[in-house]
Amino acid sequence: MRCCGGGDEPEAVDVALQRAIKEPQLSRVILIGDAPPHSAPRDCTQEAESLANGNIPVFSVVVGSSVDAASSFSRIASITGGQCVSLERADELFELITLVFVSDFGSNALVNYVKAHPLLSTSGRNLLRLLKG
Repeated sequence: MRCCGGGDEPEAVDVALQRAIKEPQLSRVILIGDAPPHSAPRDCTQEAESLANGNIPVFSVVVGSSVDAASSFSRIASITGGQCVSLERADELFELITLVFVSDFGSNALVNYVKAHPLLSTSGRNLLRLLKG
């Protein structure tokens, strides 16, 4: 996928999730956005349920302060068994994505990663708490 445009709401989140559903051997989705998806029937409920049926969690990252985006992204993550966090600063994105991937290797890997790379951001600490469950 490629990024283009901007400055408009809502976003075609459903299209991104539909493309993810078609990916072979997909283990998780990281959804990053600053605006909510379109309303029903394009509100991503069907896509989220399809991902949930395949045991594919969506980790949603809300950029900015859109209450509608936060609500929608949280709902998508909840349906799929993923987590939703808000991004305070753009430079936190690498940290959040790394935590999601490292968690795939188990709690010991996550603990070892955090010891080697102490988390400084609030978003990272929040996600770590969610991943540890």
